[in-house]
Amino acid sequence: MARRLIHLGYHVEVADDGHQVWWMLNQNRYGCILLDLRMPGLACQDWYRWIVNLDPSQARY
Repeated sequence: MARRLIHLGYHVEVADDGHQVWWMLNQNRYGCILLDLRMPGLACQDWYRWIVNLDPSQARY
């Protein structure tokens, strides 16, 4: 998916696990966040709540 989005001209950043997601979200703001429900160290519902608390504008779906 990342390669396709890059090919379409988007800037893409990829995280390998939940810890890296946490670090990236503390450092940056994104126009779109796609989360893998099966990513190690990532409980998607918990992350959604955390993102809402961090910056509600980042949590629209």
